[in-house]
Amino acid sequence: MDPTRDSSIKGFLSPPVMALIGVVLGIIFGLVYTWLISPVELIDLSIPQLRDDLKTEYLRIAIDSYAVNKDAPLAITRYDRIGKHAETYLAEIEFNPSGQSKSDILAFRNLVLIPSQEEGSQESSSLISAVDILKWGLFVIILGAAALVIRVFLKKRSKTESPPQVVIRSEHAAPQEFKTPPPPSGQENVSEQVAPPDFNNPPPPRGQERVIEVNKLTKYYGKARGILDVSLNVYEGEIFGFIGPNGAGKSTTIRLFLSLIYPTSGEAKIFGKDCIKHGPEIRQDIGYLPSEVFYYEGMKVLDLLKYSASFYKKDCTDRIYELAEIMELDLNRRIDDLSYGNKKKVGIVQGLLHQPKLIILDEPTSGLDPLMQQKFFNLIKEENQLGATVFFSSHILGEVQKLCNRVAIIKEGSIINIQDIKSLQKDNYKKIRVVAGDINPEMFQIDGVTNLSSENGAVSFLYKGDINRITRIISHRDLIDVSIEEPTLEEIFMHYYE
Repeated sequence: MDPTRDSSIKGFLSPPVMALIGVVLGIIFGLVYTWLISPVELIDLSIPQLRDDLKTEYLRIAIDSYAVNKDAPLAITRYDRIGKHAETYLAEIEFNPSGQSKSDILAFRNLVLIPSQEEGSQESSSLISAVDILKWGLFVIILGAAALVIRVFLKKRSKTESPPQVVIRSEHAAPQEFKTPPPPSGQENVSEQVAPPDFNNPPPPRGQERVIEVNKLTKYYGKARGILDVSLNVYEGEIFGFIGPNGAGKSTTIRLFLSLIYPTSGEAKIFGKDCIKHGPEIRQDIGYLPSEVFYYEGMKVLDLLKYSASFYKKDCTDRIYELAEIMELDLNRRIDDLSYGNKKKVGIVQGLLHQPKLIILDEPTSGLDPLMQQKFFNLIKEENQLGATVFFSSHILGEVQKLCNRVAIIKEGSIINIQDIKSLQKDNYKKIRVVAGDINPEMFQIDGVTNLSSENGAVSFLYKGDINRITRIISHRDLIDVSIEEPTLEEIFMHYYE
């Protein structure tokens, strides 16, 4: 090859020239991109000082655009650009529509809160500002040029400072493996010390892994408290109950699990992965049934379920028909013709059609008649026996007691107790009722007795303590009847809240 030509090529490919070419190409690409996209997309919404009214107006444009052209990926991407306070701006628009119809806002909300669509939107559409393209393109090019300069400099230095070394290596020789020798006998390895057990975060039962790990998860809505320092673990194959009254923070916790909203502090992991960083990947194996369900009213049930199934990497057709038969759901009816209970059946089928590893249920039985509730419970038990883990949130304590292995009680946004159902009942108050001819309620006024009442020769009370004290008191009486019962979960729950 001609050395003159070789040197000219090397000069043309020198780092400064490459950097200059990269900058020019970046500017041209940025100008073309700016011409092709809508000017509204050039707003850099990541600027913290950007006014709230500008972000709200941007979200209004996204709602109006989706109402006209029904471009779902574009609408979701625009929503995602708002950032972690997007739900706040959307709630403000719902409170003050200012031109947007409630049906358009509702359709947009349902769209952006469907978990699986977020991944699809990321794959199909991405709106990046021209400023970002120029910034990152220039950064990568300069970094590459700097790396080339350093490489050339080190090559020249190594040639001048050290003579070349000849290394003879067998072509088939295996790499040598160096192992740390064991310590001499009688000496302990000081570096290998067993950490003390963490009683607040116990290890999983043998053969089970943590499916949900929550550590000091906190969410504030402005100055209003959502949840505060919530910590819990849910193990593989478990049916875990999450109970509390309305407003205690159950739905907020679940929405944080699904990265539908973002935490103020703390962390939550599902399948060992951060819920926020790996949200779309995690949701592929989650089945979610919200407390209230909303759908596109113009669709048939079957079309809606097939649309939902299209977001999962498997054929769910047979499973759709199987679940519809169990729940007695007519797949050919239109969504707007369904009652609230039948819409809830659609939500159940939608949450289970892809056979998820984790099932999250938020007040799942509201709207279902008793017969359908029993079928639903049987269905959840079958899924659990097949290996699914279940997180069951409810304020109907009888359901939790019948279905769950362990339960967490949440009060005013904080966890106040986590225990298995049997231990919770055993270690709590006993319900005692004594019937005798000459019984005086005052003899039971001892430490540990509460809710003491007397009626028609029968004395009833709750007692926590040594049961032998009670038996000694009543042993000298002419008894007609005595009953000692474990309290129901509802009675325990009321005890914590009183």
